[in-house]
Amino acid sequence: MRALSVNPNAHSILGFDQLQTLLPTASTKTRRGNSIDGQEFAAYPTLIRDTVVFVPYTLNKFATLPAEQTAAAHNAAITKNLDVLFDFASDWARRAPNSSTPYLALADVLETRGEIVRARSGSLSAMDAALKARQLAGTSSERNLAGIKETWLLLKQGEFGAARALSDSLLRAPTQTLSDAQALIGLAALTGKIGKTTELARITHDYSASASTLSVPIMDAAAPFFAFAALGICSDTTFVLERKLDDALSHYVAETQESEIRRAVKSRPLSMLAPCTNAKSSLRVESGSGRLLSLQQAFAKNDDRALKSLLARVTEDAKTQRPGDISLEHTYQVAWLRAAMGDTADGTPCQSRQRPWRR
Repeated sequence: MRALSVNPNAHSILGFDQLQTLLPTASTKTRRGNSIDGQEFAAYPTLIRDTVVFVPYTLNKFATLPAEQTAAAHNAAITKNLDVLFDFASDWARRAPNSSTPYLALADVLETRGEIVRARSGSLSAMDAALKARQLAGTSSERNLAGIKETWLLLKQGEFGAARALSDSLLRAPTQTLSDAQALIGLAALTGKIGKTTELARITHDYSASASTLSVPIMDAAAPFFAFAALGICSDTTFVLERKLDDALSHYVAETQESEIRRAVKSRPLSMLAPCTNAKSSLRVESGSGRLLSLQQAFAKNDDRALKSLLARVTEDAKTQRPGDISLEHTYQVAWLRAAMGDTADGTPCQSRQRPWRR
């Protein structure tokens, strides 16, 4: 960061996306890696004295880390990262006042700080920065990215009509780059545009981290199955799409690789389909990949004792987190589980445990 402050050209060398990877600012962001023998690890950022570090855990251990053990150091690391990125983006905007990109970076940081329509320093808010980025945009991609940021900010402020109108206009335009598709797919899913979500999933490969190594027939079959599952469409079409994916796997994958690739392209959709299958679909996913899956599998097995214990931990962990720190997917799935079991997991009304989702 010291080099970035000394060299005015460094902002163009090390992009803001790269900095956000190095300095994550959301509790849902983790760092993944593999040991020399192929074992996968994950880590949250943690602040130790004045240094942000990443302590790796095996995936099984990582999935069961209690929030009360990690929350304080984790939140301190995120706060420190936000301060560093705010200084970086503010300096960048001062150095390049006629460029859209630094204002979009500033909008990202201000949004995460909760300064959506009013900044604590009295300067630009996240909405101000997003509008400025859109005004200065010199390319269609820059206009798209600034418009997408503005849409999410409108949504968080409860301005649903304006958010829907802007989202529709953005989704009508042709998708030209991978970064555009990655930014747009959330809006397509949020507004229920299943065809557009499928189209964008074919570009983003959200259904599997290893999608770039898959054959085209598998990618073409995996994308619509993922899109229908992500939107929670409990119809015969969804299960027809799953059968088409199974057929593609049996025809285009060697037998020795089929289990691994099947797991890669089907695990997340099967978990997302839990409300459609009374959680039975989760039993076809290898256990141990996360607490949400453990909750779903406990429900599917009618293991009330395990389910109540896991839900109690979710409730306790939520006390150390902001509502915006928890992904919407996780919030929805847990709410469905509580409703499906009559909301008797810990004997308290659901309303007392659910806080409004807004940063």
